[in-house]
Amino acid sequence: MISTKNRERDAPSAASSSTSAPIPSERIQRTNQLLVDTSAAAREHESLADYVPSFWTIFQLVLLPRVISAFLRRIADCDETYNYWEPLHLLSWVSNSQDAISSAPLQAFQTWEYAPQYALRSWSYIALHLPAAAWIPQLLGWQKVNALYSTRMFLAWVCSFTEACLVRSVGTCIHPRVAQYMLFVLLPSAGMFQASTALLPSTLAMCTTTLAMSYALQPSTSAKGFAVNAAILPQTIQTRQRNLKIILSFATGAVLGWPFALVLSFPFVLEEIFCPSGQLVPLSRYLCFTYARVLASLPGLLASLSLVSGLFLVDMAAYGRPVLGTLNIIIYNIFSAQRGAGPELYGTEAWWYYLRNLSLLWNPLVVVLAIVVWPMLLLCRLVVPTIFAASSSAATNPAKVQMNKRETTLSNAPLILLMLRTAPFNLWLLLMSMQPHKEERFIFPAFPLLAFNAALSLHLSIELLRVVLGKLKGVLGPSKIGSGRSDDIYPTLSRLHSIVATTILALSALTSISRSAQSVLAFSGPTETLEYLSNYELPRSAVQSCPTIVDAQTREAWRSLESLSQIERYAQALQLPRVDLNKADAGCSDAQNELDAQRGGTRLCYAKEWHRFPSHFHVPSHVEVRFVKSDFQGILPQHFERGAIHGASGLAKSLLDLWSWRNITRTERRGFNDLNKEERDRYVEVDTCNYLIDVDFPHRYAEQGGAHLSNNEPTYEPRYTHDPNWTALACYPFLDIEHSHAVPGSSKMVKLVAILKRAFWIPLPRALFDETNKFGDYCLLRREAKEA
Repeated sequence: MISTKNRERDAPSAASSSTSAPIPSERIQRTNQLLVDTSAAAREHESLADYVPSFWTIFQLVLLPRVISAFLRRIADCDETYNYWEPLHLLSWVSNSQDAISSAPLQAFQTWEYAPQYALRSWSYIALHLPAAAWIPQLLGWQKVNALYSTRMFLAWVCSFTEACLVRSVGTCIHPRVAQYMLFVLLPSAGMFQASTALLPSTLAMCTTTLAMSYALQPSTSAKGFAVNAAILPQTIQTRQRNLKIILSFATGAVLGWPFALVLSFPFVLEEIFCPSGQLVPLSRYLCFTYARVLASLPGLLASLSLVSGLFLVDMAAYGRPVLGTLNIIIYNIFSAQRGAGPELYGTEAWWYYLRNLSLLWNPLVVVLAIVVWPMLLLCRLVVPTIFAASSSAATNPAKVQMNKRETTLSNAPLILLMLRTAPFNLWLLLMSMQPHKEERFIFPAFPLLAFNAALSLHLSIELLRVVLGKLKGVLGPSKIGSGRSDDIYPTLSRLHSIVATTILALSALTSISRSAQSVLAFSGPTETLEYLSNYELPRSAVQSCPTIVDAQTREAWRSLESLSQIERYAQALQLPRVDLNKADAGCSDAQNELDAQRGGTRLCYAKEWHRFPSHFHVPSHVEVRFVKSDFQGILPQHFERGAIHGASGLAKSLLDLWSWRNITRTERRGFNDLNKEERDRYVEVDTCNYLIDVDFPHRYAEQGGAHLSNNEPTYEPRYTHDPNWTALACYPFLDIEHSHAVPGSSKMVKLVAILKRAFWIPLPRALFDETNKFGDYCLLRREAKEA
């Protein structure tokens, strides 16, 4: 046993403890912060200013709105439906029997990108979601629509995890108050409401980029052997594995998600290779230092290559030939324009498209704060230079003083590091705005970075405001300020910075919640109609045509619902025992039996509303979804089909046969092109449809004038709701964005209110302003049998 005296003798002295003793965790976090408090008020409330919630607290806070998104968010992008939900439905809920080779359509749509002759999409991304979409729901006996929500719950969990990682890193490596602001911006964000639970590669890229940035904010200690202050650099498991985690995170998003998101890693690459990032490196050793930094990145690069190899094997098994979907999509987007193809065929937008969308999803002030973060950093450097920490966590270490004074050393000021770490969002926004073809989902990967930039810019703005208030205090003088305390101004002025920050965050939250509510309430028709079909209409029809599939009490309950209103009957139907539409009862075997006809394939058709089809997850298994000709003249998806398998033999064939859906995904068929040209084989006659989904906007025809509305109808888009052959079973209000505006000659205030009410949910009384929003009827129609 060592005596107290010996322990005192062996303990390091105070003078040497700074260079040899391990630094406590709390002290490491504090010294690693790139920003510090400069005002007396901030120092007085240091405990509050330095408070960063724990990781799990942040995770739970963020998870709540993400779960709400999982259950309420509508699918706003047909690309999400047809390129991701439909292939996932194929892998998870369509039989993959290898025995049947038939041209019968399967219950999943295939776009031309998944045709083996093009192979633009990787099946690896789809297969990642099989546990949440198939294995767990089928094990628990869930309906397949619940599998969609379980998949979204999985996405919500992953997104919340990565957001919590980033917010926590911002608090420990930048400043706690920046983390607080960022959390308040992220929580109610309408942008995150849309992006967090979307089944899109750009959402995966968003999560991996967020995770990578949470590691990138930590101090870099790679190649620290070339730094003279290596002894006091923080060395933990997190810092030792920093490069590997960052590279692997960025690579996962690029390889399994969206390859173009790799651009977001460029500032990190620049910092990691060329910037000492707080290490004191002699100029004479800088080239060796740079070379060592490159070598330190090799493990991450090798791990990324293993990801590419795995992706290649999955795609080769799925398509039946050596192919890499990620590489094909890069080639298509960059080089296909030379032959008349390319993304521009699917629409182009003005350069300000993303600025408008971001303003709707995040609040214009938040977007402006995110964009001007560099000017704010430079302004603070000129006005409040003391806000920045020392040039490195070890800049004041005696080791720096003991160096040869003739030898120049390189480090990086916090200003440079902050500019590099805030660069990804603005770089991404600039790059995406330069592309002719724009989609809202393309900006998803940078969403959390927008919140980080805005939070940092807000913090810098508040610090600048503190300086202005301090100057004002000096002009007014203590005698005019009341108490005369050194940090006291007029009561309102002394709290002005807090009022400004609270107001900005509150406005951001209110507009985001209002935007999310509008997107749910005004556009719910596409999913509401299918829920009505699945939960009321088809069970009612089955009970009516085949009464013996349920007991007498349930049968009578179903009959009583017909006298109720649409909302009441649907609500009551959800309380009744579930009707098994696939059940074949011995007493219902008549050839004329409607249930048998349903089990053979009830046909649900879409005309001009094809782009709002939510997915086959919302449709019962015996329902066949088809398209009716509309005014749209581009290429539509067609159903997957089983076919014969051709290709390799021997060992290669054995490896490829591990893919269970090989006779579906490898089948090459006609009717696909990459020029967005219409394929006529997609359509069926409307007379063959049992049900039809359509939207009707009566005000559009009324505005055109004329008693005979049919004269104003498009050639291929008649008003099916007014056709006597069709009966509307259920209709839901659907906002007509194009026609929701103030009438000509209205005042500017009325026009402004009309714009706001169209974009946001604002429960203003109609007596205050005329109702400018125009709604149509999004309807489920049933074809009536013709009389003999």
